[in-house]
Amino acid sequence: MDPKNGEISRAMRNRGIEIYLLGEEEGGSYSNHDVMTMLHSMGIVGKEPCETLMSIHDVMKQNRNGPEKLTVLDLMNCAHLVSQQLQRGCHAKSAILNSCLDVYVKTQKNFASKQVI
Repeated sequence: MDPKNGEISRAMRNRGIEIYLLGEEEGGSYSNHDVMTMLHSMGIVGKEPCETLMSIHDVMKQNRNGPEKLTVLDLMNCAHLVSQQLQRGCHAKSAILNSCLDVYVKTQKNFASKQVI
């Protein structure tokens, strides 16, 4: 950076690469392997918990009412909550259940109650 101008200096302008990945809204999609890798990075270990979260996400995505569509970010939020609960000693099934309720069900109820008001 050139502090005098607040911009990138002329010497540095052409030395970078910009990478753009299509989002889900733009027609881009993630493979199951990509999603599994993201879930593993969130602290979800093992094939069964990952597949359980992915299948719940797919079902909720198909049955979602309202203008807001579910994305992989919702799945990652759910995985983060599951990981936190597992670290606190919660059983895996109850951690998944509680996290899915928080991310998928309670947010839908909040959206519906805002519509009524």
